[in-house]
Amino acid sequence: MVFGAGFGLTAFAHTPLAYAGTVLVWTLAEMLNSPSNSTLVADLSPARMRGRYQGVFALSWQGAAALTPVLGGLVVEHAGARWLWLGCGGIGVVVAIGQARSGRSRERRTAELRAAEAVAPREPVPRLRPAGPEMLRITYHFDSVRPTLGP
Repeated sequence: MVFGAGFGLTAFAHTPLAYAGTVLVWTLAEMLNSPSNSTLVADLSPARMRGRYQGVFALSWQGAAALTPVLGGLVVEHAGARWLWLGCGGIGVVVAIGQARSGRSRERRTAELRAAEAVAPREPVPRLRPAGPEMLRITYHFDSVRPTLGP
């Protein structure tokens, strides 16, 4: 909602001070958003797949960063900057309503995952090994360290 407000207010900004005020609102939204989103993604993902979930989450931000200039430019060209910012504000409000309405299902999913993890035995984390039949072994001698190839 804070992002939507900041972006939407940009449609009405006409002075540098007003633009600075909207940037202040965006910055506040980013400070509230970043830690809570990462925590939310971790809470909603199974323990063994948290890395994948976080990777897809990060990829979604990178995809948006790649598409936004193109789509925003098209909106500005065909409808004007005011409609771009009003649209961003509207999307922010719709997303905020969706987040508020999905709160119970997110809490239910988090509780189910925590219960499943408490019951399931923990599997050992597989150790990574270098690819190929040979591994680098370091042998220690009294006064030197020599890397050698071997099994």
